[in-house]
Amino acid sequence: MVLIIAIVWSVPFALASPNTPSPDLVQTLRPGIECFDEAYCAWNLAGFKHAADIFQAACASHPDSYEACYWLGAARFHVFLHRERDAERPANRAELKQLSHQAEVPLERAIELNSADSESRALLGTLAGIRISLSPWMAISLGKKVTAYKEAAQRNEPANPRNYFLIGTSYFHAPGILGGQDKALDSLLKAEQLFMAEAGMDPQPLKPAWGYGACLTFIARTYQRMAKDSEAAEYFRKALAVNPQDLQAREGLKKLGVRTGKSEAQHGKL
Repeated sequence: MVLIIAIVWSVPFALASPNTPSPDLVQTLRPGIECFDEAYCAWNLAGFKHAADIFQAACASHPDSYEACYWLGAARFHVFLHRERDAERPANRAELKQLSHQAEVPLERAIELNSADSESRALLGTLAGIRISLSPWMAISLGKKVTAYKEAAQRNEPANPRNYFLIGTSYFHAPGILGGQDKALDSLLKAEQLFMAEAGMDPQPLKPAWGYGACLTFIARTYQRMAKDSEAAEYFRKALAVNPQDLQAREGLKKLGVRTGKSEAQHGKL
């Protein structure tokens, strides 16, 4: 598949903020970001919760910090996602509604503080999309909101890989009439290219870096659904090269090696 990557996508981007973060804010948020990154690689619920506690304290001490609000929303989003995907200890609708709301509040606050924000919009759009998949009758009330969030995210930061990654996973999980594997693959492959470009950029203290390995796993799963097993195996291996702890990629390779006829697991990370 040919990808046409716009020239603007090669321009470095950061976690856009109206002001340069103070050394005190960086020092406050760094432990939470490190905890979040570790939790993401291991897909650990307790780690996400601990990171959220750190970010919540940061929001209390820096109430006008866009970065603190974004990171609190991102951590709570992944708490929600972990519980929503937990097949061993399924969450009920009331718990998921509460967790979704807890993530939405700081993400909406982040947008208030920084109108150029894109990732908070992409995360909000993904939350709304998951709520539609859980309760299809909400498509009428939430469908336009999902589209608006996605379009604004791409418009505000066209070089942000997590925006395309989140959109791709939304298509992957959505009913066929709203998504489809071709749309999912297009967005995920664009995200892959942007993640590769991001990896070559100079590190910045508060810049998000999550999603690359999981994006590769979702590309593999999409190819698997399309019965393109050689491409799926290639991307599962790529995912493990980025994150050796990715159990979903290991399970995917095992399934490709021993065809059981069983459907793939319905839970996993974004």
